[in-house]
Amino acid sequence: MNKLQLCLKQFKSKFYFKELIGIIIAFLIFLGCMLAVVLKDEIKIDLAITNFIYQIRGEKGGFIYWLFRIITEFGYIYVIVILFLVFAIYTKLDLRCLILGAGTLITALTNEVIKYAFLRERPDVNMQWAHETSTSFPSGHSMTSMFFYVVMAYFMVNSFRLSKKLKNITPYIAASIIFLIGLSRIVLGMHYFVDVIGGYAFGFLLAMLAIIIYKILNKKGFNFLARLFTKKDSPTSGE
Repeated sequence: MNKLQLCLKQFKSKFYFKELIGIIIAFLIFLGCMLAVVLKDEIKIDLAITNFIYQIRGEKGGFIYWLFRIITEFGYIYVIVILFLVFAIYTKLDLRCLILGAGTLITALTNEVIKYAFLRERPDVNMQWAHETSTSFPSGHSMTSMFFYVVMAYFMVNSFRLSKKLKNITPYIAASIIFLIGLSRIVLGMHYFVDVIGGYAFGFLLAMLAIIIYKILNKKGFNFLARLFTKKDSPTSGE
């Protein structure tokens, strides 16, 4: 490796190059979705995709209905809490646990604030296969699941003692879960396409921020929760 390559590698590492690129791209995608929602009463791609899905999904109570009702549960808070508790036990309440838990909570709260700001109506109630009381943009399931599963997969790949094979497939498993959760929100008639993409984008943006914060705090040896809940060994006397 020559000096130029070494300097470039150090620059990317020091300034979190990959994460910042991800943040910029995610922000631009969210901005595009936001402008589409604000400037247009009806978005053509939303109508085209929802109409197509409504035509092929069949009747409520059929196989497609139950398949996507099960899939969408992985974006609900109770499933995320269960998975987080397993993660917390494994990590023994260390910095990774704090980043994932606090970040997921912040993501969910941020989603509610953004929804309140835009107040976009959900698709036609007659086409909905579930019941929600909040507004449509951005999709909370998409946004929260993007953050949670991306950050959890990052920690699993980079800091868990897993086999090489399992580490290689973990990002694909996380990506599949995220994609299917977003698709389920459209199939169930709860969101438009732009709602899901906007949720994905903002959730990914927050995930990249969380990873940067983790890297900074980890370098400084920050491990508050682990210290708080780990009992110190009592001093022993001896000659």
